[in-house]
This record gives sequence, structure tokens and C-alpha cells, in this order.
Amino acid sequence: SPPPPPEFLDLVFPNYSKNDPTQANVGNCMPQYASGHFHSEWKWTKFRWLDKQLLRIDSTDHTFATQVAGSSLLNFGVAESCGINGQGEVVADLRGTAYKIAGISSCYEQVLSGGVMCGQWKVIGHRAAINMVCTHNNQRCRVDCSGSRGYCELDAGYLQLEHALFSPSPPPPSA
Repeated sequence: SPPPPPEFLDLVFPNYSKNDPTQANVGNCMPQYASGHFHSEWKWTKFRWLDKQLLRIDSTDHTFATQVAGSSLLNFGVAESCGINGQGEVVADLRGTAYKIAGISSCYEQVLSGGVMCGQWKVIGHRAAINMVCTHNNQRCRVDCSGSRGYCELDAGYLQLEHALFSPSPPPPSA
């Protein structure tokens, strides 16, 4: 029998990955700057489940993604900058769903050369930094990626979720 059709998680708020062209028109970054790579931005309205039982989101699926700007295909969770003052950005916003981003709620890491982890993300590059801040009980996380050729991505290749535990709403006031 054929495999079941893919399942998707409906998103209430925009989720996006974007690069930053600030100060990227220099040195080894000039060709990608000229091609529009550092201007690239993608937004998702639904995420495809890679494994629904394990609560893993497929970061490579673009079925319900729209290219907003630039020339490059960005997977979810990817952000890049090439200028010291540039700041690529990822927003994972699961508010309005029954899920939250798994793991720690904030971190900041820098690396002179090579790579370092911050939550589910890693940053690679030269004088690169990553700053992750999650709010709303880890239902909304913003990941900023900067550096002279700073590149951030989901280390496992997918976004790991957890069930969000909600307190029941208080009963309406009695008349």
C-alpha cells in the first residue's frame, strides 16, 4: 500500500528564517551579496512532521513556505550574516498550537573560529555569535546569528518539539 500522505502542523503566527545583508558586500561575501543570497527570507504557515510520534519537524520541507526576498532557498532554522553588525534571524512561533520548542529557553554563545551549540542550534563561522531567547513557555523562540560569516542551523537537521502544558482556563464569572 502507498505511504500515508504527509501530515502538517498548522501555524497561527509566521515562522521564518532570514539572512542579513548588512555589511555583507565585502571580501569573500561579495559574490553571494550580489546574487541576493544575503537578502533571502522565507516564511512558513505550516510545518511538515518528520516524525509526529517523536515530535520532530522537517526543517527541509517548503510545501507551505514562501520566499519573501532574496535568491536562496533557506531551510527552516537557517540564518546567516557576513558583516560583524549583520544579524540573520530565525523565529519559531508555536503559540496557538499544543507544542513548544524543546530544550533550554535562552543562551548566548560566541566562537572565534569553528562552531558552538546553543540549544538546538549551532553557529559556525569566524567571530560568529548566536543568541537565542524563548518566551511564552518556549512557544516562541528567536535566534539571532551574527559574525564575520556567521551561519546558524538546526544541529540535528530537524526542529524538536515537546507538548506544551497549559493550565486550564478559569471558569467564567457567575452572574
